[in-house]
Amino acid sequence: MIVMSKYFTKFMFFLVLLAWLGIFLFFRWLATDEPLSKTSQGFFAQVRQYNPELKQDPYFYVLGFDAKPDISPEQFGQTKYHAGWAAFYRDKSITEIEKDSAQQKKMSAEFLTEKDQALLKKLKENAKNNQVYQDILTHKAALQAIDQQQTLLKKRFQMYMALQASDKPLLLSLNHPYPNYGLILSMNYLYISQLAYRHDLATLQVHIEQLKQKLSHPENLVEKMVVLVMLRNCLDLLNDLNKADPQHALMIPELTSSQLSVQTAFATEFASPAIYFSRLNREGHESAVFDMLDEQGVEIEKSKLKQWFYSWVSPFVFQNNMSTNQFALQVQKAVEWSSLDDQTLLQHMQDDNLSIAPRFQVKNYLGQRLVDIANFDLNSYDVRIRMLDQKIRVLNLLAKNRKVDLKQLNHHSQAQQFSIKNGRLCMTQLDPLISEE
Repeated sequence: MIVMSKYFTKFMFFLVLLAWLGIFLFFRWLATDEPLSKTSQGFFAQVRQYNPELKQDPYFYVLGFDAKPDISPEQFGQTKYHAGWAAFYRDKSITEIEKDSAQQKKMSAEFLTEKDQALLKKLKENAKNNQVYQDILTHKAALQAIDQQQTLLKKRFQMYMALQASDKPLLLSLNHPYPNYGLILSMNYLYISQLAYRHDLATLQVHIEQLKQKLSHPENLVEKMVVLVMLRNCLDLLNDLNKADPQHALMIPELTSSQLSVQTAFATEFASPAIYFSRLNREGHESAVFDMLDEQGVEIEKSKLKQWFYSWVSPFVFQNNMSTNQFALQVQKAVEWSSLDDQTLLQHMQDDNLSIAPRFQVKNYLGQRLVDIANFDLNSYDVRIRMLDQKIRVLNLLAKNRKVDLKQLNHHSQAQQFSIKNGRLCMTQLDPLISEE
């Protein structure tokens, strides 16, 4: 019995030792990160990350478009660029960020009066319903008065249109202020309204081609969508001008592969959150990953006990590179889908929406939650670009012949359905996430 007891004791000791070894290896596995994948590295290679020595860049002009008359847009844009990254890398407090924002506000100007802003906002909203030409004629006096007052803004808009973008986009931090795209959109509307009054189709055609070139080298996805809106307004106006003078109707070349491409725009949507992931597990900042998941989004003062707890737990629930690689896979899927034909893409999107289900994974649990927060339906933006290309095809079709065989048009359409509403040819997108016509 004594001999068996010794063997049993050794066996139990071995089991306990094995259990502790298993626990140690399990937590070692939980805390072990992985190297950056080739997919992640490829996305990072497509953008220009922060350079504290950068003093000149075409995008600075866009960032500082609303600078005061006595301040150059480039100077204002440079200030905003470096201030945004300084707030990110130096972990500035909310008070310091608000102070920077107040300082930047002093460098910007409100060029349009509240009355002018309200009018242009209303007209831009109406433009979604293809009312560009009708509204331009209705508000001719007001629009011409604004045009006469905004000499400086008109010069800046012409400079913006002439800017040659860099081959790689300039990456902005997550908390970076975007350019005043609302003002740029207003100036585009004002510019094309003056072309409409002169019935200057040739210049409008040149302007459309300039905007199309901007689609090839967007600084980010937001800018690509802004250019898309400007192009849509221009195409609606051109169609109405063609209708008014069918003998001199103009057509527009379809979008090229580089203009349709979303590769660069999606790369910027990957890089900004990915760089943020890389700073969440720094020493002394381990609680940041938990703050990100706070439903209220409010940072609270934590006790030393909580700080110790977070610093101990964080490596087991969040890995920087693994989170980045998981995010890169989702963005890469959107890029690959962007090369599909319309019908296949929409089918993939619908199947993907139906298959969405809560996921649970042991390793990098909070990292996956952050990836889910950072991720959004990128392919819906790809669909919007395809819709613009379809709009160009329809415009060219109408330029050739205002009478359209609806049945034949729908028969040859891949993913869009066409109909006649209020005497206008309408194209309805089948994507359930987009209800535009």
